[in-house]
Amino acid sequence: MFVTTILTMFFGATGPFVGAIISPLTKTRHGFVGTFAACMTLQHLIKVTVFGFLGFAFGPWLWLMIAMIVTGFMGTLAGSMLLGRMPETTFRMGFRTVMTLLALNLVLQAAGINLV
Repeated sequence: MFVTTILTMFFGATGPFVGAIISPLTKTRHGFVGTFAACMTLQHLIKVTVFGFLGFAFGPWLWLMIAMIVTGFMGTLAGSMLLGRMPETTFRMGFRTVMTLLALNLVLQAAGINLV
């Protein structure tokens, strides 16, 4: 967890790293999503704590952070409804595809190639 937290400070997104680690450890999509969410929450809490100790001023960003939390929660609700209707194999294939594309994007960004 601490390794991925440090990586996110340099790469910005560590979902592909965390997903690759926990995917083989979970048997169901619900278990995977719950474990992934817990790992990402812990990772972000560690990062916020470290940035706070380093003196980052969160005040000017408060409304943006609130908006991100609200929209993230709405996405969680929508994702929960979709997850309950999706077959296990479709979820696994879709997750691997999305994580592969995100990881490829990180590699391209590291090479100085921005697609967006």
